[in-house]
Amino acid sequence: MQETFTAVFRSIGSYRGQSSLLSWIYGIAKNTVNNTLRRAKLQESRLQQMDARQVRNPESGMGCSPEDALSMSRYVSAIREQLESIGQWQAEIFVMRHLQDLSIKEISERTDRSSDSIRSSLYRVKRLLVDAAGVEATAGGR
Repeated sequence: MQETFTAVFRSIGSYRGQSSLLSWIYGIAKNTVNNTLRRAKLQESRLQQMDARQVRNPESGMGCSPEDALSMSRYVSAIREQLESIGQWQAEIFVMRHLQDLSIKEISERTDRSSDSIRSSLYRVKRLLVDAAGVEATAGGR
């Protein structure tokens, strides 16, 4: 609801009066919900596509203490939450760079994006992961 009203306030200047204000707000609400569902579905498909060897399940034990497993679980949750805010192409670029070990130039050629765009995107994703680590450290220190 908050996202809907934020969108309404941001775009009230574009309201042309071709329909009732209530219908216009309803349309924004419907689009907001559809976009949220689409992002959730996209994120779910990204997680399903990842190879099990690339992601370790924090609940699998891994020979660590319960406290370490809880900490890792919180960290993974924080990362997933942060990754929901990036676009599909940014996630693909991150995988190409850090899992497939491609150069910036190779990624740029494959995605038809500038090297600066690639670097900027990688920086943003890394920043999100660092922020997720900070959130986990704060939560773990409670």
